[in-house]
Amino acid sequence: MRAYFYSLLLLGLLVPILGVTVMLWQNRLPWQDPPGPWARLGVYLGQHVARLDPDSPLPELRPRAWPHPPRVVAGALRVTISALGWKLLSEDGRSGRFDILATSRILGVEDSIILEVGLTTDGGSVITGIARRRSGAVDFGSNSRHLMDVLEGVEQRLPADPRHPSA
Repeated sequence: MRAYFYSLLLLGLLVPILGVTVMLWQNRLPWQDPPGPWARLGVYLGQHVARLDPDSPLPELRPRAWPHPPRVVAGALRVTISALGWKLLSEDGRSGRFDILATSRILGVEDSIILEVGLTTDGGSVITGIARRRSGAVDFGSNSRHLMDVLEGVEQRLPADPRHPSA
């Protein structure tokens, strides 16, 4: 009887730990990058929101700037949103705001993403934004991954020479 109890207790502990591990692994997070895995674990398990913030302790969650004009970056962002399979809910060309819905493939969990393409002082562009889980208290790093995917996708789709956007 005692062995049965301990087996159930162990199973009750291992299943949630395994579930969290799988969710974190699925989001392909940069665990070994500064500030290190323990600091990252606190961020990924401690919130359901990720922001592109210049003061973020995670370098990949800082706003990214490019020398390209906002219309070119916005175009690359549109293509990236489509390539990621997300739904573009609205776009405001004047403010550069994009409202996006990302739905996870496995659980169907919805995340709201708001991005803004802004003008830098030197005529280039910067993307700022926030991604948040629509329900639940923890996102297991999925919103951080959403923002990282956006920045990487835009980077890949921008022309090499910002002066010749069609090249």
